[in-house]
Amino acid sequence: MKISDHATQVGQSLLGALILDLELFKPAPTDRSESMQDLRLGRLLITMHLIKEEHLEKALSISEQTRLPMGKILVMTEALSDETLKSVVEAQWMLRDKILTFDEAKEAISIAKRNGWTLADAMIVMGCQAYQTKGTRLGELLIASEVLSADDITATLNAASASGLPLGRVLFLLDRLPEEVLGSALKLQHDLRLGKMEGGEAVQELRRAKVRVPSLLPCAARLGELLVSAGLLKEAEVDVAVGMSQANSKMFGELLSEFGWVSPDVVEAAVELQKLIRLHRISVNDACSVIKTLDDGKVPLQTAMNKCGLMPSTVEKNLSLYELLRLNGYMNGAKLQSVIKRILADQALSSQVISKAQKLSAKKPQDLKDAIKVVVDDSIVLAEVLKDTDKENMKLIDMARTLQEQVRSGDLKLDYALVRLACFQTGTANGAEGNGK
Repeated sequence: MKISDHATQVGQSLLGALILDLELFKPAPTDRSESMQDLRLGRLLITMHLIKEEHLEKALSISEQTRLPMGKILVMTEALSDETLKSVVEAQWMLRDKILTFDEAKEAISIAKRNGWTLADAMIVMGCQAYQTKGTRLGELLIASEVLSADDITATLNAASASGLPLGRVLFLLDRLPEEVLGSALKLQHDLRLGKMEGGEAVQELRRAKVRVPSLLPCAARLGELLVSAGLLKEAEVDVAVGMSQANSKMFGELLSEFGWVSPDVVEAAVELQKLIRLHRISVNDACSVIKTLDDGKVPLQTAMNKCGLMPSTVEKNLSLYELLRLNGYMNGAKLQSVIKRILADQALSSQVISKAQKLSAKKPQDLKDAIKVVVDDSIVLAEVLKDTDKENMKLIDMARTLQEQVRSGDLKLDYALVRLACFQTGTANGAEGNGK
């Protein structure tokens, strides 16, 4: 089933709402008696009456298939606006840090939603401290512990903001950190928020975690580097095997198996994963996760990749360009309104859209409103229309179209495609081309 099929079940589509000039999102009712016990995003959204239980259930189901955050799925299925999601996510960490009370967060989100403001603007109007922080954000912790530089964090935050994915996920997909160090940082961040340790203790512990784990090399596409990153070999063992390989004219992987350091099945699987890294289809971190799941060759490669969420899901196989651009944030309400206005203002383009829609649909739409609905569902035609109406973003649209096809063919996971597209937009290094992608 296409993701867009879910959208028809969760309410009026964004496109239809815009064309019919209906109000997209009504203000959420304010009930100050609600409990703030459960601060998980889904429960917050339901408690604040921003989504329904069925929206959450469907979003969680799709999230499991795609590795995307549940909030992004709610935006793509048009159960929630991207702006409201950002407000709730920001309020969520403020609630966890006890910067806001639940009632204050609920009121601020309602004000922001009604007026099209940011959460910070709404909080200022309410007289709350909009930019207060307790220093427990992941980026701050990584900089303080000198695991990553401020420049690294800024660049990755730009990609995270453009993709709509959490910073930790983007760090993982861009191979900025080994999985073990990232996991330690996230646990320490959690402990800080709960008051289980002081900031200085967390910084020192994260520094120690970085020392304990081998560095993820900038382009771990060499077999030895990949196996070191996965924790199966030590760098000294790689040096020995390389020397023996050159001296005896034997393949490096063959010697690893002869020494009994790595099983032949794991070597073979690692070679296949190398190819995927070099083709920019998976990250080094993902490849390491698969190697660890192989269990010394007892688990087949395809099974291990499936366990790591790297095999294409039904949702990804049917991904449309419109859905990808919704996830990316490019195709929001304002952009769609702009596209529609440009089509209406250009008689030749209006006729072209109707003509293409009539070829695509058995219903042969006669008016522009119905024609646009048909065009949005066809990725090829939608790309052409977007490039006609938004010429300054032609390269972005072409990039999105390429990534969409790679996701549909199973060559790329959807979250990875979003990060690649975000890196393209922001000019973040080591995105589409670098760092083993």
